[in-house]
Amino acid sequence: MASRKVFVLTTALAGGLMAGLALGAQVDPKEPQVSAGVWTQHTYSFTHLGFTSYYSCDGLAAKLKVLLRAAGARADVIATPRGCAAGFGRPDRLVSAELKFSTLTPAVDAPSTPTDGEVALSSPVATVPGYWKTISLGSRKPRELDAGDCELVEEFRDLLLPMFTTAQIQDRMRCVPRQSTLGGLNLSFDAFVAVPVPKAPVPTKP
Repeated sequence: MASRKVFVLTTALAGGLMAGLALGAQVDPKEPQVSAGVWTQHTYSFTHLGFTSYYSCDGLAAKLKVLLRAAGARADVIATPRGCAAGFGRPDRLVSAELKFSTLTPAVDAPSTPTDGEVALSSPVATVPGYWKTISLGSRKPRELDAGDCELVEEFRDLLLPMFTTAQIQDRMRCVPRQSTLGGLNLSFDAFVAVPVPKAPVPTKP
């Protein structure tokens, strides 16, 4: 896949892109190229066997939610602790979580609208505007990650990242069991993600 030059979206830019899509306007070449995408839902039973860092079952669920959101999963990620042998809040070597999340996939074909006399076989798939964004995972990127999460990010890379639409993966992970290696957590990739929706302004009191 050809490499893509990615720019950071500001809230104002996202609003302009949404308006441009609604009006059918051409996207400025200096701005991210926006195209239609559809959400794909996933469920996964994730089990982590720790060597360097141990997590509580609820801690694992929270960390996985951070990774999924950082990679572009929809905001309604559900990460449920499972099989907490040591109990909530107590680190254990073997912990699990049930995951439910949605990732954005480019819409190849727009759904057709049936004409008179035709019967729709399925409901039209709703599309959302998406664009390619460069994402970097490292120590404090996002801020909830640190060097001790290296092995967990390796598992995320191998088990969950393939469920995202990605390109240009730069894998510089160097995890050493039972060692917290400086700079060992280093993974970047382009991901097809949803254009941020501008937050509604907070009404001021008269």
